[in-house]
Parts: sequence; structure tokens; C-alpha cells
Amino acid sequence: MNKYLGRTVTITGLAGMLMLFATPLVRADITIFSDPFAGSGGDNITRGFYLPSYPGTNLSTVTLAYVTNVTGSYTTSLTARLGTYNGTIIGTTQTVTNTLSTSGETLVTYNFGGVSVPTGSVVTFTQVLVSGPGGFVDYDIGTGASGIIETNGTTPPLDTFRGSSVGVIITETGGGPATPVPPSLILTLTGLACAGLYGAWRRRRHFPDGGRVAI
Repeated sequence: MNKYLGRTVTITGLAGMLMLFATPLVRADITIFSDPFAGSGGDNITRGFYLPSYPGTNLSTVTLAYVTNVTGSYTTSLTARLGTYNGTIIGTTQTVTNTLSTSGETLVTYNFGGVSVPTGSVVTFTQVLVSGPGGFVDYDIGTGASGIIETNGTTPPLDTFRGSSVGVIITETGGGPATPVPPSLILTLTGLACAGLYGAWRRRRHFPDGGRVAI
């Protein structure tokens, strides 16, 4: 292959690849439910909560706010279930480790990866303190929002009512695109490819044998 044409094919291929990857392959999370955080711990994580009618189609992340009476590293888990506190587990139990403080709340996010959830279903959440330096862990119970119920415990099916507020942010996968390849870069490479093709065509027109001199 003529070396000039070869370079042009390379540039054209690169531009094509960038245009392919410019198509969103990763979707951003969107918030489907939130109850504003109150700013201070409210109840022990042994108390559960649930959504009576799940507003989304999948579960991506759940963010809660924790505080403790002994600063240190704590491992906690969150389990989401369908219908009741002993219903089918949604995805898998998510376990995370974070440094919690006595001086303020720490936002802790559990990532469920966008697992499918039937819209309108009851979804329960159970938290567990897996390990820590000996303190208790409380979670923010929010400032009040319709569509969420806190319970006194996690006894099936839905324990007993405690309140209608929990500080939480719940997201699903399926929002706008993640950061794409800048269109200006794609246009620049496409322009280079076109210029290269034109140059190769002109060279082949004037030097059909590729510019080699016969001996």
C-alpha cells in the first residue's frame, strides 16, 4: 500500500473509532427519590425503612448519612429486598468501609449497580453494623418526605411504623450520557482524514507508480 494512503487510512480509522466511542456507553445516574438530610444522627441502623411504591425501574445507589460516638473505621452493609424484610434480595448485599466521626455526619453510598426493580413494588432496606471500634452507628432520619417509611425494627413482613422520614438519596441508572469525546476533536480528525485522502488522490494522480523511478 502507498505509504501516504496508509497514513490516511490510519487517521480515518482513528476518527471513526472516536465517533464510535462518542456514543454514550455509560449512562449517568439520576435521582429518583430523596429526603433531605437533617444534619445530625437520628436513629440506630438496626431500624429499617422501605419505599411503599418504588418510583424507578432499577436500583443504582443508595446514600445515607452516618454518625457515631467513637471515631474510627466502620464496616456497614445494606440489603434491599422486594415486598418484605425477608423478601427476595435485590441484587446482592452491599458492604462498605468508611471512617465515621463524632463531630459530624459522613455520607455513605452503597452501589447496587443498576439492578432491575419492578416499578411500584415495595422495596425494604436493612442495615447492619458489620464491624467497628466499639461505638454505635446512627443514621440521619431526614426532614420529611412522602413515599418512605421508617420502622422500629426489621421484623417481617414490614415491622411497625416509626416515622415517615429517612435522610436518603436513591438513584437509578439511565440518565444523561457520561462525558463524551469532544465534538471539536472528532471534527478535527475527520478534517485531517479528508485532507489526507485528497492528498493521496492527488499524488496517485500525478505519480501512478507511487513516485518510484524505474531503473
